[in-house]
Amino acid sequence: MSSDGAPLTFADVAEDVVLIAVKGVTGSGKSTFIKRVTGSEEVVIGKDLTSCTKKPSLHKFTHDGAAIVLIDTPGFDDTFLSDGDVLQEIAACLELTYKINMKLTGIIYMHRIVDPRMNHGGMRNLAMFRKLCGPEPMKNVVLATSFWSKVTEEEGLDREHQLRTNPDFWAEMIEEGAQMARIGDTKDSCLALVERMVHKGRIHLQIQIEMCDDELPLAKTQAGEQVNGELAEMARKHAEELLKLQQDLQDAIKAADQKLEKTLKRELTKSEKKLVQMQQQQEALKADRRNEIRVLEQEFDRRLRRVEAGKKEEADTDLKAKLARARRQDRLNQAQPKKDKKKDAMKYLKIAGVVTTTALSIAHCVVNPFAVGSAVTSVVHLVNLFFSGSDTVSGDLGDMGSEISGEWSDDN
Repeated sequence: MSSDGAPLTFADVAEDVVLIAVKGVTGSGKSTFIKRVTGSEEVVIGKDLTSCTKKPSLHKFTHDGAAIVLIDTPGFDDTFLSDGDVLQEIAACLELTYKINMKLTGIIYMHRIVDPRMNHGGMRNLAMFRKLCGPEPMKNVVLATSFWSKVTEEEGLDREHQLRTNPDFWAEMIEEGAQMARIGDTKDSCLALVERMVHKGRIHLQIQIEMCDDELPLAKTQAGEQVNGELAEMARKHAEELLKLQQDLQDAIKAADQKLEKTLKRELTKSEKKLVQMQQQQEALKADRRNEIRVLEQEFDRRLRRVEAGKKEEADTDLKAKLARARRQDRLNQAQPKKDKKKDAMKYLKIAGVVTTTALSIAHCVVNPFAVGSAVTSVVHLVNLFFSGSDTVSGDLGDMGSEISGEWSDDN
């Protein structure tokens, strides 16, 4: 579960997390294994022959400082889902992780050692698993057997040997790098299996490359072709049975056997419905999945924005500090022109004083021609003030004022 109580999604998971997929047939112990490892009460474990996992689900925990996420996946022998439905769910999950650069660390494929033989469901799961993965990722695959407490040591060893050596079972995957392991009934035993995978490198599966890099539709991938081929074969056989039922029904009608007629009509309806479902599954594999992927990506972006919104509050403090510094600097910049204006005003006052003094000196020359020297001095000071702006003018103005006052006194 995520922090807000919603089911955990890939938007809640960091790119550097240890991501491990758990696969296998229905009833192989996938959910039990995940519950033991994570200790989560959210994991539902089946108590009967029906499957519980209908969609891939994420389960996060921490072990020895490593953040780990296990992906619980439905099997291809699911009670309620067709193989086509299961493939679409798994393909959508794998396509999304690849697009957001969240690659798998490894895969645990589980098998019940208690089964005396590999049944059709087990063989189908195994075939689909190989088509999904391809040969390259096998070095990061652990083939794990469960329910060892339900068999004798001799029985277990014999079945383990068959799995290891039979080319139809696990022999080829082991040659490609897969490893075998036993899963006990304790948490420590389950964690030991996870520990084997924590430090492995990242892998990309064959179906991810086909769908994302090669841009193949699901139906054209090797896994899709496998399911399509099986569906086509099942549809062919079903169509043959349907024809036989129709012929038997005609014979029953001719013989006026109403009881048989009623039974055959019921079976014919079921058979026709089943054939339509198979055809729909084939069409679903061919369907354009861009809209579905777009919805998944939008959900990822939505949760990512929520995470970033939490980080924004932390960034606001730094932003406020920068804004305060900018405002202080702005006040300083505004204060400087005021000082300059005050300085200019003083200069203008000085100029006005000198102009007045100069005018008085020139007027004085009219009355007293000997005052020409004083008038010339005033004009020189006025010119200097205009071009130099010297602060010493105030002192000169004082001297000039005294001098003019003395001359006016002498004349009077």
